[in-house]
Amino acid sequence: MIVFVHHTRLLKLPAEKLDKLYNQSLILEHLLSGEYDNSTIYLTGDTIIKSGEQLVIKYSKIDLNNHSLIFREGSKGEIRNSIILNANEEYWDGYVSRHPEEMENIMQSEKGWGIKPSAGLGIETDNFILDNSVIKNSYGHGIYFYYAKNPKITNCLFINNAWSALRSEGSWGIYFVNNTLKGNAWQNPNRVGFAQIDINAGGNITFSRNKIFSISVNEGAVCFYGQKGMLIEGNEFDDIILLDNCNNCAIKNNKAQKLSLYGGKNITKEDNNIEKIFESNNSGPEAWNQEV
Repeated sequence: MIVFVHHTRLLKLPAEKLDKLYNQSLILEHLLSGEYDNSTIYLTGDTIIKSGEQLVIKYSKIDLNNHSLIFREGSKGEIRNSIILNANEEYWDGYVSRHPEEMENIMQSEKGWGIKPSAGLGIETDNFILDNSVIKNSYGHGIYFYYAKNPKITNCLFINNAWSALRSEGSWGIYFVNNTLKGNAWQNPNRVGFAQIDINAGGNITFSRNKIFSISVNEGAVCFYGQKGMLIEGNEFDDIILLDNCNNCAIKNNKAQKLSLYGGKNITKEDNNIEKIFESNNSGPEAWNQEV
């Protein structure tokens, strides 16, 4: 285990004001399990935290330099009061599309390949914590959950990430509360189709008191697909909320330009300020074509 600590405790600052002086600067090939505190770290390679290992980052700035920070299943991760920037662009299905010769080996594993080492900031493990931090300037997604359970993201700023601020596949119990998103999913959104929030499969989500701002209407959507149990409450969106084939969802006290509901059952709407609502019994492309 490695611990980098500077003994001057810094006051907790709002996420927008975290970019300040740090008392220790390091150039490392990768992070080791342990704790990093009050440091600026520039990485020259990928970091993979394996099962049984733990990584804690506090009051630090981590420049991934177009590399990855991956928390594998069974590891423990916690990032507080820190800045994570310049993550790599690829995630696991992106890797498959670029390396089809490995498809057979990938499909033989239980969950596919999982997150490749070039996944940017990728979370496969349970109970991951990201609090009062900034995720910015990623070449791909800001953060990617892959079959994670009970990840908790609070009081964070996601800004200028080329793809989604949060992308999730098959994860349960996501707690995404009191975060601000600005200008994510800007990279050719009409062709790639990324939204600022893109959550696929899973359920038991709490998505509350978030503010989401867009550079243009093309990339501002917040999209949930195939969710089973979800609370969307007290958010402020400047674009679209989309639910496709989601069940047992409560949508309360939100502000948005538009709400699109495709398929799904037991969806309640209460005290929202939404300019337009579109509902269809169909889901997927059939519903999309109806709305167009």
